Amino acid sequence: MKANELNTSIPEVIKEDKVYWESQIESQKKSQLSKSAYCRANQISYFRFNYWEKRLKKSCHPLIPIKIKSVMHSPNNKPICSITFKNGNDLHIHDKEALILILDRMM
Repeated sequence: MKANELNTSIPEVIKEDKVYWESQIESQKKSQLSKSAYCRANQISYFRFNYWEKRLKKSCHPLIPIKIKSVMHSPNNKPICSITFKNGNDLHIHDKEALILILDRMM
């Protein structure tokens, strides 16, 4: 078989990168199809789709800008919420709006 007689029906190789998967995930949302139906219709691996969707969600946790107020030392200045992190640090929240913002970003 000569080189010009080779089968040209070999599927095109698609570069699977962040941009490609962001586009696929956005297209799926706009299509209003379930993930599995979208993947079947577009010949995409359902498991790869879920892998990239989770990976991209993890990578997009932007920093939350905060304003720090001076600490008021008074007996009535008890925090409305305290969070202890795995590393032992504590976060004491005194402001209701700050708590709402933090909880909103975590969900």
